[in-house]
Amino acid sequence: DDVPIVFAMKTKRTFREEEDWGADDDDDDTEFQSNGSSAFGQVIVLIMVGFILLMLTNVIELQGDMSQLPTSTNSSVQKTEEKVMTTSHRPVGLTTRKRIPQDVVVKSKKPNNIEGTGGDGSTTFEDASYSEVEATKDVDPTGDSDVSDIEPRGDAEDAIEPTGDTIETLGPLPNISIKDAWLTDFARLRQEEHSRGRHTYVPRGRPMDEAQRQTLIDQWGSWTLVDDKERPMGDYYTKYPYRDIPRSEFPDNAWQIDTEYLSKFLPEGLALVERAQEAILAEYGKTEGTWEEKAKMFKITQFRDSKLPKNGLGPKEGTAHASLREGGWTTTKSWAGLKRRLLHAIMTEDNFVFAMGGHSSAAGHGNHFIQSYTLQVQWVLEAVFARLGVKHEARNFGNGGLGTLQNGLAAGSIYGPDVDMLMWDSGMTEAKDLRAISVMHRQGILGGIKVPILWSLASGIIRQLHKDAGVDIGFPGSAHAGIPTIKSHEQVETMPWATQAVKCKNDLHSICRKGEYIGKCWVDRDDFKPKNPQADVPGGRATWHPGSRVHQVTGRVIAFTILEALKEVLTEWNEADDHVLEDSSWHVTEYYDEMRERVAKSNGGRCSELKKASLGFACHHPVKARTEFTPRAYPSSTNLRTIMPPEMLAHIEKADKNDYQGRDVFNPALHPPEGAVDVLSIVEAGVDFKSVMLPDYRPFYKTPSNSKPPFDIIGRGNKLATVAGDDYCDGTVDSECMRSGDNSCLLSGHNDSRNGIMYHAYSGWLFFNIPDLKYGYITAKLETWHWEGIGIADTWDKINGNKKNQPKKKWKNKQKKKKKKGGKPRRLKQVRNYCKTFWFEFSINGEVKTMHLDKWNTRIQKPQRVVETVSLLADPDFTGGEEQEVELGMRIRGCGKVKVFSLTHLYWS
Repeated sequence: DDVPIVFAMKTKRTFREEEDWGADDDDDDTEFQSNGSSAFGQVIVLIMVGFILLMLTNVIELQGDMSQLPTSTNSSVQKTEEKVMTTSHRPVGLTTRKRIPQDVVVKSKKPNNIEGTGGDGSTTFEDASYSEVEATKDVDPTGDSDVSDIEPRGDAEDAIEPTGDTIETLGPLPNISIKDAWLTDFARLRQEEHSRGRHTYVPRGRPMDEAQRQTLIDQWGSWTLVDDKERPMGDYYTKYPYRDIPRSEFPDNAWQIDTEYLSKFLPEGLALVERAQEAILAEYGKTEGTWEEKAKMFKITQFRDSKLPKNGLGPKEGTAHASLREGGWTTTKSWAGLKRRLLHAIMTEDNFVFAMGGHSSAAGHGNHFIQSYTLQVQWVLEAVFARLGVKHEARNFGNGGLGTLQNGLAAGSIYGPDVDMLMWDSGMTEAKDLRAISVMHRQGILGGIKVPILWSLASGIIRQLHKDAGVDIGFPGSAHAGIPTIKSHEQVETMPWATQAVKCKNDLHSICRKGEYIGKCWVDRDDFKPKNPQADVPGGRATWHPGSRVHQVTGRVIAFTILEALKEVLTEWNEADDHVLEDSSWHVTEYYDEMRERVAKSNGGRCSELKKASLGFACHHPVKARTEFTPRAYPSSTNLRTIMPPEMLAHIEKADKNDYQGRDVFNPALHPPEGAVDVLSIVEAGVDFKSVMLPDYRPFYKTPSNSKPPFDIIGRGNKLATVAGDDYCDGTVDSECMRSGDNSCLLSGHNDSRNGIMYHAYSGWLFFNIPDLKYGYITAKLETWHWEGIGIADTWDKINGNKKNQPKKKWKNKQKKKKKKGGKPRRLKQVRNYCKTFWFEFSINGEVKTMHLDKWNTRIQKPQRVVETVSLLADPDFTGGEEQEVELGMRIRGCGKVKVFSLTHLYWS
């Protein structure tokens, strides 16, 4: 089977190691103080008046803390660190752990969560540290007492208040020069950006000296426009549906209505887009002839909507259209829809997101994650969009050994509610399962906020949706019409670098395979050394996994398509009288609402066949979800733990942190060799980047009020099995995932992992509060084949260790006595059968329902290989059509530790 490239890259530090890391941090604080206090300490050798000396020392230490913050010799990095108010003297790019995280603050507010992680992977409350100033009450670890006065401090990101319609003029974020990009402490910069709602693109191209940079600019040009006017910086678009602000409501100093500025901005934007296209063409040796001749390999064929061909799109049944070997095809209406989305993103300073759901080949296994074709879209386009005032992301949601069903059932949640272009690419694992392909595309439209254009490899499904509901569609081509076939060894050296190892004659296939992959697992850096030896190249180079240059071609096809649409958008805007565009040319409210309604009311097509698996509701209703699988959009908002009641969350350990944070150092494997056309460096060239808006779509993921405690005693033996840094596994170029000691290729960057909450019969109840159930459907996705390996509960012989009423101290000692190394379980070929005493219990708002093995076997569904689902609620009248918060509980009874489940997804509608 085509398994994920990494299934278990998770480590647990011992508590002793945590103390060692904390000691380093304490030493840091001492160094901050030393210059201000050591001289005084040397003078006062004899303790004359202890009390006075103690007070005096405290005063001096406080002054030392305030006055001796470190500075950087690099001016660009120094500006960045000053803006983010850094107080660490560690080398830029490395953030260490703190021995005392101070996660819990006691206040008189509603419950939320308390957390603590023991060194063996189990949850212990003696390790859950409290602020010495604010923590004034004990916490009962059993969950049986009242914890209504506990509230988490939380991360800075989660504490952000939306800006609403406030127009706030902020100072600019730091402008980062290209040569310093890889030195930036990216994690701190990201936190600062979220707190301000602004994002600054940090160049990631090849380091150059001034002479090299000037040579590049002389040949290709660069961005020179600087906007010196004060502009509104707050997100005042949010009070309008889909950010559709009327032109008359723009602030007086908004750039969108500044005719003088637009007369410079639009030509400069056009020049940048054309420069990016020319660079891509030159990369593939297309430098001579007319534009049409050079760009033919990326040509998009537009069919009239009423003339969209069937079958293989060729002139005869079963034949292929020329567009499949060029840039692909779309319809005239769909092309206009893509342009509308792009113009809307620019006008409203929104983000623009391309997302792909697929299998291991699409995930990029065998390569660096950034080399996958999805992330190559962002690699080229992010700098272009940044100049146009738009935050761009591409999200790769490829999962090895799986199709898309597990995530596609709730595409609007798991892929993100803000996707503008959605692609399916899972032909190896899912080509014949048209139900799964259909539901992914339908939920992409029904389940989120935006309504994406379906730029997808599922030709039949998207053409049917276009016919039935008028959705916008497109199909990417291969561009192979413009890539020469290698016929001899000697020919390779004469070809442009980007075309080598892409197409070979059958008898020369070994040449392509030999040069297809370019990778490097580690580049030494001064501020961090991996714990374990690093491999030479990324693993997973199976015959069915294409190499980096094959991925790059596909990525360039999609990027070139978006650039072509951008060019038309900017041209039309530039040619408009006084650069004024009617609202109707770029507003999307009516456009999206009508398309979404047509899809909901359509007959469902092949998606309707999911009714047999009790999943038919996903064909017509928006489905929301939480999952532990990675990657996932907005990962800190989309995991299962976000809907646990605080009493439950108190007994779920935290995921491991990454061993290091921030952007990796420059990796030459991700860039063309010197002398080859470097598209990224070309599009990045110019004056420093200025910040763009960072729209906040996280409020889409509602959190429960947790106004009532769970109806029964919570389980204390449920284990989180996930990867290090899972909160940063978002599938993008900037993801920071699986940077743990067990990872032998830290620079691979892959996010693909099947994670979950593991439990067996001794684990006890597992509770969730679903915040916004509306249509009366709840379904769980489980993995029922696991064995032991879920931490402390493996040492028990009764539910919750039979200590549900024991005092806090005694319970802690019990855990220490039975400490056992946890971690993510191995994948085993054998699956333990159910025992005869197996029972599955679940509760909805405290009403318990029980299924014995016979009934369980009729309810558990297997709609795809290794995808098991069970319907827990299917009652359209349950909420009366109004959103309600609903408590859900589940547990196993019987079988002891023999049968272990992993809950990976919860879906509801």
